[in-house]
Amino acid sequence: MMKKRVIGCFTVGMLVLGFANFVKAEEVQGAKTDESIMKVEKKEKVEEPKKEVDSTDSVDMVGRKEALKYNINKLTYSLSADKISELLGRVEKIGTVEELLAMEQEVDGVAKENGLKVEKDSYSEVIKNFYNQGKLTQEEKDKLLKRIADAKSIKEIEAIYNEISHLVNPDAITEKKEKLVAKVKELMNQGKLTKEQGDAFLKRVEASLLLEEWDQIEAEVDKQVKTNEELAGGVFKEKYTKIEKGINQYVEQGKLTKEQGDKFLAQLKNCQTVEALDALWSEVEKQAKDVTTSTKPETTKPSTGNPKLPQTGEKQTVVNTIIGLIAISGVGIVYFKKR
Repeated sequence: MMKKRVIGCFTVGMLVLGFANFVKAEEVQGAKTDESIMKVEKKEKVEEPKKEVDSTDSVDMVGRKEALKYNINKLTYSLSADKISELLGRVEKIGTVEELLAMEQEVDGVAKENGLKVEKDSYSEVIKNFYNQGKLTQEEKDKLLKRIADAKSIKEIEAIYNEISHLVNPDAITEKKEKLVAKVKELMNQGKLTKEQGDAFLKRVEASLLLEEWDQIEAEVDKQVKTNEELAGGVFKEKYTKIEKGINQYVEQGKLTKEQGDKFLAQLKNCQTVEALDALWSEVEKQAKDVTTSTKPETTKPSTGNPKLPQTGEKQTVVNTIIGLIAISGVGIVYFKKR
């Protein structure tokens, strides 16, 4: 009996132990399964293709291309007209966002080069002017120009200029500006610059801060004056000839006396501008009109007093009329007597 109980306990223990191992195996298998699923999901997430951040639908292609064209057209300082035309043509052919971004980067790079070139040329002119003013030796000028030519950034160029900025004379800047403003205003008063031209130059002078810029403006002022004189030269000669001919005609027509005509011709020789010619011709016409008015015959006014006695011619007419009436009356009498 004891032996059966021992065998029974042993059998129950083995069953419990086997069931426990079975449950544990199931849990391990479930954990492995969950872990495998997580790995697979993680792998799938990693291998998921990237979505396009930008597309032709989400990017304003037309607006960005117009902005590109605008920026390209501002590069005339460093690019030739042919190169600009080439870049504009490439912008027209852009069809994707990638092409647009690449073109924008290219134009930005060219714009930086353009700005650097502008600064190099500007500061190089400053150094040359310092040399011309005797503030730098030939050797100093050449070294500074080479350093500016080799500069890789605008900051580097500005640093080079700061080394010689003490050579700038503040009083010279003020004097130069005042003289240039006075010159432009005087040319406007003389009629050698139009009001529009003069105002435009004065505005540029106020906006500028460098002597070199004012030198450039003054050179443009002189060029504009020369152009205006050339344009006005033909008009002046033509008007001068017409006025000279008009004065002589008025003298021939008796609208001006010989003395008046000679006086106006002498004044004509002293005229230097078109405005002076216009003023002289107005005076000539006024004088001719006054002479014509003063020499015009007066119209006979009707008499309000006693009638005038008939003059000799009028007397003869009355006598002839009476004689004619008498003759007609005589003929009538003879005719009726015969009847």
